[in-house]
Amino acid sequence: LASLHARIHAAPGDGLPWGFLYTVRRGDTLYSIARRFGWSASYLASVNQLWNPDQIYAGQVLQIPYH
Repeated sequence: LASLHARIHAAPGDGLPWGFLYTVRRGDTLYSIARRFGWSASYLASVNQLWNPDQIYAGQVLQIPYH
């Protein structure tokens, strides 16, 4: 759990009404990130305007909406 918190810029209640920012780490895929936070990969691709969801990279910051 500590490693997950290290990758999240803002947690619920930190002033972002729509969600939080997540920094992609080596080995992450959009599918694995989406699954972790309860969304589909296609939805996260849309939210983050990713033209090719197979090409995310370590250090990239993604928006993860709240449910």
